[in-house]
Amino acid sequence: LGNRPVQGFGAAAEYYFGRPLDELEVAEYALLIGLVKGPSLYDPRRYAERAMQRRNLVLRQFAETGLIGADTLERQQALPLGVSPKPSAARERHPAFIDLVQRQLQQDYSADDLASAGLAVLTTLDPIIQVRAEQAVQGGLQKIDPEGGLESAIVVTRATDGEVLALVGGRQPRLPGFNRAVTARRHVGSLLKPFVYLLALSQPQRYNLASLISDDAGSYRLRNGQVWQPLNYDRRGHGQVTLIEALSRSYNQATARLGMELGMPAFGQLLANLGVDVGAEPNPSALLGAVELSPLQVAQLYQALASGGRVLPLTPLRAVLDGDGRLLQRTPARAGVPSRVEVIRLLTLALVETTVSGTANRLTRDGRLSVDSAGKTGTSDDLRDSWYAGFTGEHLGVVWVGRDDNSSSGKTGSSGALPVWEELFTHLSSRPIRLSFGDGVRWHPYGNAEGCRQLRFLPALAPYVLDNNRNCISALTAPP
Repeated sequence: LGNRPVQGFGAAAEYYFGRPLDELEVAEYALLIGLVKGPSLYDPRRYAERAMQRRNLVLRQFAETGLIGADTLERQQALPLGVSPKPSAARERHPAFIDLVQRQLQQDYSADDLASAGLAVLTTLDPIIQVRAEQAVQGGLQKIDPEGGLESAIVVTRATDGEVLALVGGRQPRLPGFNRAVTARRHVGSLLKPFVYLLALSQPQRYNLASLISDDAGSYRLRNGQVWQPLNYDRRGHGQVTLIEALSRSYNQATARLGMELGMPAFGQLLANLGVDVGAEPNPSALLGAVELSPLQVAQLYQALASGGRVLPLTPLRAVLDGDGRLLQRTPARAGVPSRVEVIRLLTLALVETTVSGTANRLTRDGRLSVDSAGKTGTSDDLRDSWYAGFTGEHLGVVWVGRDDNSSSGKTGSSGALPVWEELFTHLSSRPIRLSFGDGVRWHPYGNAEGCRQLRFLPALAPYVLDNNRNCISALTAPP
């Protein structure tokens, strides 16, 4: 976009050949390596003969060092340079991402700045991840919906800093138009449940991961006089369950009871602190996801979890330079209120459990995904919306699957969005989650009251852990 500098071999592959790095010929690799010595001197679009000589020199060096054989050398040297006639047009290739860039520019910069000639916009787009995300939407939807009626959107960010690395707005990613990743507002289902538990774990004197909560059905009278009676997906109660079990298995009844104990004003304030405003006192049904958000807004919420508690506004921009190469100052983004890192790690452990024994266990079943991750499925009423928000130690990905007319998709979060997320992260080089707990956290035994069968250890904030626990239950007290 503009005179964007090309940094890295992945970006160079897209810039010169319009393809990801792993799809290039040996000769094309050689051309890119040859450019390192002098990108302008050996520019294949301006100095084709010079670039050809340089490329063939690198190919001969490949042969001399044994990287390729004589036959390959001869065949690769005979190939044309193969560069596209002009740089790949980002607007045509990735219209949804460019739409987000344009929105962010209008938000962060003045109209006078944007009217200046010769602006260079440096974006956060990772061309390899972008292509992988587009392939995941198309390939994943083809597997779960070969008839072609479902749509999808993906947002991928870097976990540590909130940079938007890829964004897909629909099943046909190269077609401009309705950008579902940014514009579509859909009910998010259980994706808001982790934030109920984050609110609880932020009160370590009352709650930890092994605290017990009733999953029996309950009735709650609302301010308008109506009665709210949330039910579990399987229409059954599960008695007394721990917080980690209630979240990983996505129990509606336990979550609603916990959220009502904590209070709706506190829940609304927490979401606002994380960058998404759902009102000062949202309707209690918001605890179970009766809130309309875009995939980008969901990514903003989960960014706080993926980053370890830092609340960073998502952005597709690195910088904007004027015609003289000077950095233009943007309107400062408002950072949210950070959460305590130890509490975020406790919650992340519960979301890792979701991928092991909970609603996203297909990721670890049969070794489907080779990298440890954490995440949460979401399904709205009547199966209209299927969601999955998941993160590794390096990347966060949010996937939505549904229909534009808001009719039933026929998919839960586990059967719709999760396979698309898996399709992406299976082909994404990403560091696994590595949870470490400092001195402020102690591991404590947890089991049942009948001889501590199925004993396991769970972390809790150290000042509130009971030293003597004959029943192996590390819950501190029964919540009032």
